[in-house]
Amino acid sequence: LKAKRREQAEERKAHMLVEKEKKGQLKMERELKRQKKEEDKLQRKNEELKREQARLSKEHDKRMKEWQQAQKEPDRQNRRLSSPSNPLPDQHHILLDMYNTFMPAFSSIINNQSSCPSSPSNKETFSGKLEQAMFGQIGQLSRTLTDVPGKPATMLPHVLQSMNASTSDSHEEEQPQAFPGFWSS
Repeated sequence: LKAKRREQAEERKAHMLVEKEKKGQLKMERELKRQKKEEDKLQRKNEELKREQARLSKEHDKRMKEWQQAQKEPDRQNRRLSSPSNPLPDQHHILLDMYNTFMPAFSSIINNQSSCPSSPSNKETFSGKLEQAMFGQIGQLSRTLTDVPGKPATMLPHVLQSMNASTSDSHEEEQPQAFPGFWSS
């Protein structure tokens, strides 16, 4: 009877060992699967990062090309604008219209205003100040109309010439740069 019990105990022990081994094996398999999953996840992430890096690099190259093109563009534009056959673009017609519309009106108000100081020098100073203020406004507008930020409008010298031409008859002497404050900024 004792021998039988011992045999049963050993069988149970062996069975438990087998079960334990099976469990250990299953656990190991599960761990391996988990590790494989993690590795796959990391690989996917790496591939995504590589793709993103390639995209950013491509975008950077494109932007650099655009920037280099923009650096060359003003020169080409200036050469194109210097041709006399090329008319002023629309946005600069707006400026000319503003000048041509408002300046005569202001001048007539200044000249006819009885409250304005009678001495001609004062009258001229007042007129000059008003003109300067107006040109400041037009300058502001023209800066907002320019395509390239931080650069002066390439068309403005042409606008100035046209303005000087349109007002030269009203001024006693022709001024090559009539409104220096307008260009300073």
